[in-house]
Amino acid sequence: MHAQQSQWRSLKAMAGPDGQVLWRLSGKSRRFAGVYSPWRRIYFDCGSIIGLALAPSHDVGGAPAVYPADPAPVFSWVNEAVDMPRVYVGVSADAGVPTGNRERTLIAKLGEGAAAWTPSASEWRRLTKLASKNDGRLYWRVRATDAEGALTCVSATAELLIDGGMFSLGALDLSAAQPEVEFAHDCPGTWRYRLEIAGGEAFDGAGGMMSLACKEGERVFNLRAQDVVRAKALAARRGADVVCYRIRARTADGAFETVSPSGSAVVP
Repeated sequence: MHAQQSQWRSLKAMAGPDGQVLWRLSGKSRRFAGVYSPWRRIYFDCGSIIGLALAPSHDVGGAPAVYPADPAPVFSWVNEAVDMPRVYVGVSADAGVPTGNRERTLIAKLGEGAAAWTPSASEWRRLTKLASKNDGRLYWRVRATDAEGALTCVSATAELLIDGGMFSLGALDLSAAQPEVEFAHDCPGTWRYRLEIAGGEAFDGAGGMMSLACKEGERVFNLRAQDVVRAKALAARRGADVVCYRIRARTADGAFETVSPSGSAVVP
């Protein structure tokens, strides 16, 4: 039996991630409804894509990390795929890197034999925005297909962290003559900061919230008398004698934002 070209293509398209297809012969006779041979395997050796790397990057908890304000890093890999001219990089907020979900996955189509990719400015902005909605975490992998798109060689999935940096939050004394909150943020780049205050001990969405802007370049929020009145009203609305507060930081282009750990202050 000789498979036709269209049949051979369909057979290759059936191969799973391990490159294998199971096959057997079947027949029938007057005595038996079906007669079958033992199963056999066809293995399509597609090669491999290994050594996924990111540069420049720094380490955070064992994962390569990049600051959101930095230029886009270079994604690289060792392309040992065999007869796979079409190369794609997928970066996603989902660990499975689904190719069909374009809202949560960016797919970049590269040239034949590609072994590196640097996102454009617009692509990097989109990726930092995706990460901002996913605790800073992204996942990426590389896949290559043959000219017909039937066989696929896929790399392992690697993790990428968009690092929003660490905060140091000062105390808030609402009984002071001029209440203020000082803070530090160790992430490079230009950021816009806001102080958020809510009644009670947690930002749970109940009872409302107030937000104050910080002057560019400063690392301190000064509360006016009317701000203190508003903070007290938020606590009273929750029947609480404390308010919680935190810093929300956003990059200058608005693509990435992060929040500090929260603190609490007693309402006088």
